[in-house]
Order: sequence, then structure tokens, then C-alpha cells
Amino acid sequence: MKTKSILLLLFIMLIYTDSKSQWYINPENPAAVCDTNGLQYNPITFSDGEDGLYVFWLDSRNDAGYGTREVYGQHYNSNGVPQWEDNGRLIVQHFSKINSYGVNRFDDGTMIIGWSTKSPSSSYTDTLFMQKISPEGIKQWTDDLVMVVFGFEPNAILSVGPYQIIKDNLSYCVNMTVTYFGGSNGNRMNRFDESGNLFYPQDGTPEGPIGGVGRADLRSALNPENDVYLFYSGGNGAGAPLYCMKLSSTNDTVWGPVNVIAGTSGLNYKFDAISDSEGITFIWEGSGNNTDLFCNRYLSNGTMDWGGNVVAICNEEGQQSSFDIEKSGNYYYVTWADARPTVDPGNYDIYAQKIDTQGNVMWANNGVEVISDNTYIPIPKFTLTQENQMIIMHQSTIAGYVGQLLNDDGSVGWSSVGAQIGTTSFNPQYEQHDLVRAGNHVIAVWADAAPSGGADNIYISPVDTTDVFTGFTRSELKDKLIVYPNPANDLLTIRLFEPHQFYVINLYTISGLPVYSKKLNPEITDNEITLDVQHLNSGIYLMQLQSKDEQIYRRVIITH
Repeated sequence: MKTKSILLLLFIMLIYTDSKSQWYINPENPAAVCDTNGLQYNPITFSDGEDGLYVFWLDSRNDAGYGTREVYGQHYNSNGVPQWEDNGRLIVQHFSKINSYGVNRFDDGTMIIGWSTKSPSSSYTDTLFMQKISPEGIKQWTDDLVMVVFGFEPNAILSVGPYQIIKDNLSYCVNMTVTYFGGSNGNRMNRFDESGNLFYPQDGTPEGPIGGVGRADLRSALNPENDVYLFYSGGNGAGAPLYCMKLSSTNDTVWGPVNVIAGTSGLNYKFDAISDSEGITFIWEGSGNNTDLFCNRYLSNGTMDWGGNVVAICNEEGQQSSFDIEKSGNYYYVTWADARPTVDPGNYDIYAQKIDTQGNVMWANNGVEVISDNTYIPIPKFTLTQENQMIIMHQSTIAGYVGQLLNDDGSVGWSSVGAQIGTTSFNPQYEQHDLVRAGNHVIAVWADAAPSGGADNIYISPVDTTDVFTGFTRSELKDKLIVYPNPANDLLTIRLFEPHQFYVINLYTISGLPVYSKKLNPEITDNEITLDVQHLNSGIYLMQLQSKDEQIYRRVIITH
């Protein structure tokens, strides 16, 4: 009787916490954000500020005539329940082809979407539009805001490239990279208010040189004057410089442009930066036979910090690339794909590093290994938990779409095989995946790779296992059990990350009646057990994983 009472109490706790939850992990059949006809790709995701999240993507479901592509979106609440139409809500459509887009949500909750178009009569991307959208994804301005448009007059703009947007206490600030007639690239900047009124004429004002500009980015200086940092590569080739200039809220130059990586081997294409009220920290892939990762810092007055030193995040032999970076408190966290000679098996391992705001490396020199498996061009991405743990995801040719948890001291938090949320057939299309923290969950969103090439549909899954109830002992046990699919119909797969530590698996009805029990061989090496549940009645069950002195409980739903 005591056992049944305990089980009933556990059931009540599990049902109360998960009664409306839709988040689930099923690597063989992950939840689809959108899997309608056509292609869905280039997902963008971010928190809604209330423990839910938004997902946006480009969509060709209505492809007819001139390569129509539209922007769709979906909103998930904190329980993982979609709030908009099945397969997404139409956010933006245009009579011509949408070449690219971006969506940003700012700290005050406002959202701005931008999209560039290419008409049938043009060989180039010809116009950049912007629009404010509501939390329901509805346009807020009567007319779309035209930011820049191609044409010989008045500014000799041949084509429109990428844009970057920030919001400060004054307005929205946008940088636009364009190509001029003659082939030279340059940056142009403008601002607009909450009503969509431009501060400067359409096309904005030119900033920095015309020519010798590759990719650009924009950061707020986070000061009362509403200054911004504009930084850009000095060309698109390997070995290019990285320039930065500080601009006032009226687009006047405060300092720069300065080559912030002068004296180094230059860029191997990728770079990024994080700003704060005291300055800006840069990270980049260095050029050369061995692609290494470096960082440095400039103060807000334009002078170099950290004693004028460039800090090597990793300068191991081999290629270190495809990094991702975030800042939390007084530390920067970085992960990357690493092809150092010791990689085995495969071509790449995933590494990570932690650096303080003084430029001191906190973990092992050249980083700590996160996960090692056979990978081909992995592009790791991560987000931080509230405890500053890194949850890092990447696509593997043998392990599928997998993640690993790295504690704040650099130790691995999950088993060496990591946490799989998608089999190899659901691997993301290179960089087309992202992570967002939503309430107690870390959620992955990705566009899977189509068999014919390119991206296909959009999927979503939690990465952590916070819906596992841990009973009686150590809380870290929650990471040792995954059950899928859940709900189950005919077969239920039980994945054990450390199978040799456990002795028995029990399955109980809601009334505490045992319906399944399996003793495990102490020498077990198979980390998956398949259970036939076709003979069980539909309903809610409680699974117990038990060892000598430890127990984990998981709610299981069976439907027929």
C-alpha cells in the first residue's frame, strides 16, 4: 500500500507539471514546425519573453511563376503548444521573389522584420523593405518601409546586400551593405522611429569607404549618446583586415575606421563581436595554413585593451572554424569545430572555451573537448542555461543531430554519446539550426537537409530533459534516461546513457499496478531497449529506472 501511495503521489506531480506540455524528444520522428509542400528553410528563432518562442522561415509552398518565396512563422507558448495555424502563419508575401529576410525581437518586446526582393526584370536584389509586426505576427504599419532601392539615381546602387539592425534609446538603427555601379561595395546607414519614419532619405548615408568592403555587422555602444559600432571585413578574400568605426547617433564618425586585427594574419572569413558599455570584443578565424581562433578587445575610446594583446582561443595545429560565441556576466563562452590532428574518428571534434573580460583563458589551453564522433563540416551552436552551462548542438554523419552539456567548470555534464534529438536523416542543413532558452527548456529549431540537396522542412525539439522526474537521490540522473516516442503507439524505445549502472526497469499503471518489469544484465552494453506496448491499454503510465540506491521516474503516454 505504501508503494502504491508513493507512485500515486509521483503521478500527481508528473501530471500536474506536464499536463499541457507538448515538448517531447523523438529522434526518429521529431515534431515538425512545418512539413507542408515546397521547401522551408533559413529558420530564425528567439524567445517571446514569456518562456515561449517564435520561429520564422522562408517558404516556397506557394511557388508559382517567378520563384515566389514568402515568410511564415509560428509561435509556441511555454508548454510547447503552437499558437498559430498548422504549418505556420503567413507573415510577409511580395509580388516578386523574396531573396532573404531577417526578424529581430528587442528587449522591449517590439519585433521588426526585413526582407529583400528580386524582381523578374532585375539580375540583382533590388529593394530592402522593413515592417513592424505585433506579437501575433501582424503588420503594424500601413505601408512597408522602403530602406534602400537599386537605381543609378540618386546613389548609383546596383544591388542590395545584407542588413543589420539594433535598437537603442533613440530609435532603430540599420546598416545596409550595397554594391554600387562599377562593382564596389559600401555601407549605408539609416534610422527610423516606432511609426516607420526615416531619419534620413531613402538609401541612408554612406559610412566608411566605398570599395574594399566585404561582410559588415553592427553593435550598440550602449552609452547615453546612442553611439554604434560598425565593423566590416576589408574584402571577401582570406587574409582580409577587419575594420571598426564608432558612429554617433547622427551618423557622424567618432573614431575609425581602424583595422582591429592589424599585425595578425588577417581573416579567414568568419568574425563576430560583442559590445558592452566599456568597449567591444572581437573574435575571428585567423587566415593561414592552420585556421586558428583569436580574440581581442577595444575600449570605447578606440584604444586597444588587454595590454594590446591578441588572445589565442585555440592555436592548435589543424583547422578551427565555425565558432559560436555568447557572453554571460564577466565571461565569454565559445564553441567551434576542430580538426586538430588527434581527431579520431572522423574529421572534426567539437571544442569549447571560456574567457573572462580581461582576456584570460579559464579552461585548458586550446579548449576542452565537448564531443567526438565522425563529423563532416559540423557547425556547432549553443545557448547558456541559467547556471551558465553550455548546451551545444551539432550535426554528425553517424550520430545525427546531437547535443552535449558543458558545465561552467568545463566538465562534460552528459554521457560521452551526448543527447540525440534527431537521427541522421533529420540532420540540419549545415548552419540552418539554432537554440533558444524558453522557460525551463532549451529548444532546438532546424531545417533538415533534403535528400536532393538544400534544406527541406522545419523541426523543433527540446534538447535538455527537464521533463524527467528524478526521485529520492541525485538530480543529475535526469540526464541518463530518454523515452521515445512519447506518446507511444506500438513500440516504446528506452535509451539509457549509462546502462551498466542500472538493474531493473518497471512500468506501472496510474493505480500502481505493475505491467512490465525487466532485469538488466550488469554487463549490458546496448544502451537502447525496445518495449512492445501494443497489448497495453491507452492511458498514462509511470516508468521507473532503478539501481541499487537510485531511481528515476518518467511519465509515459500510450495511445492506440
